[in-house]
Amino acid sequence: MASQSDALIKALALAAPAASPHKRVQLARYLALVKEYQRALSLTGFPLDPPHLAAELVGEALRLLDLGSIPPGTQCADLGSGNGCPVVALAVACPRADFTAVEASTRRAA
Repeated sequence: MASQSDALIKALALAAPAASPHKRVQLARYLALVKEYQRALSLTGFPLDPPHLAAELVGEALRLLDLGSIPPGTQCADLGSGNGCPVVALAVACPRADFTAVEASTRRAA
């Protein structure tokens, strides 16, 4: 039986095919944290199985890049970032841009 991490990485290969293996590992860690804290913090209404999490929290976030790339040095803010979507996926995909996540709920802020 595949581990949770392996299942998430496999799902990410479908949801984010352009992501390198290293970036898929980073994104899998993010999704594992969403799963881990879902019950206590109510982070998402999506099903918690790897294909849904990968498609909704990573695949959909990365679709923003279809509109154009985020140049190095660009400052981006995600207001009401909650579960980290789209800011985490975009920060992994565009490591040379500067991302800030803002969450008003102190119980969800890390």
